[in-house]
Amino acid sequence: MAAHSRQKFFAFALRSFMSPLNLRKAARRGRRRGKTRSEMLEHGSELPVLARMDRAILRLEGAVAALLLGALALLMLANVGLRAFGRPLLWGDELAVYLMVWTAFLGASIAIATRMQVAVDLLAERLGARGRDRLALLVDAVVLAALLILSWLVWRWFDPVGLLRTGSGAALAAETFNFIYQNPTLTLGLPKTLFWAVLPVFCLCAAFHALAALCDDIARLSAGRRT
Repeated sequence: MAAHSRQKFFAFALRSFMSPLNLRKAARRGRRRGKTRSEMLEHGSELPVLARMDRAILRLEGAVAALLLGALALLMLANVGLRAFGRPLLWGDELAVYLMVWTAFLGASIAIATRMQVAVDLLAERLGARGRDRLALLVDAVVLAALLILSWLVWRWFDPVGLLRTGSGAALAAETFNFIYQNPTLTLGLPKTLFWAVLPVFCLCAAFHALAALCDDIARLSAGRRT
């Protein structure tokens, strides 16, 4: 079951990154009961404000991830060609790593938004529609809680309040020994913060997706009680 879920996720990620136009079509495969949240992404007029914002963020993530993956492919191709002429890009490998990291985190957020994250569905397959809805509510609540904890840790690490108070990354490092704003990359010479910034971006986007999914679960269960 886990292997099958991984195959579905990687297939979805490939379709999403290589063609953002296929993102909504792939999202419809995320859940298979009733009129799912992923399927409702096709009909913006039927969505509440929260879900519309969720859809907009999802589209933006897919477009950015596709651009980053395309840039990564071009960079690797160019570096291979230049190596053949003895003129490799010294910073190419390092930049490729950071592009991959950004792409991976955006892909993880997309997976949360479309419920395509790797999962073992042994229990869900043995439950009825009502039981699956309740299980989805529990899972989304746990995911949201984990993302909120991660957001708090990232906030403490980046310490924006301390940065504003001290006035510079050097002053913050001298006072708190937090050198996050002082570490440059080895070959690019750029602040690593530019690449570590994917962490707060991931936390914000993924937490918003999880919140939208949780609200969708609550609405689904409430609608089920009224029928």
